[in-house]
Amino acid sequence: PGDTVTKFIVRVELIGLPNGDSRPIYEVLHKEMDARGFARSCEWGSGEKWLPEATYILESERKPAEVGARVLGALKAATQEGRVFVVPASNGWWASNLLPVES
Repeated sequence: PGDTVTKFIVRVELIGLPNGDSRPIYEVLHKEMDARGFARSCEWGSGEKWLPEATYILESERKPAEVGARVLGALKAATQEGRVFVVPASNGWWASNLLPVES
């Protein structure tokens, strides 16, 4: 039997950003995270919803530390430093006011 697939919730906060609009810098991170299989949206209730900024979901057979290592790889590729939080969502989760993903 194979390993169990777990849904992980990942939060990244970039540190050492210059003053001003940091959205273009986060966009580089989003591209690197996407390339590693992390999603910024999820199916929720009435349709697909955006997660809060720099929050990601990954469904994987990996352990939390392995998921964290993938995030650190994305940060390195984006030439950024950041704070990272990885947690398995094994017992479900709750959200409020998530914005819909427009088609």
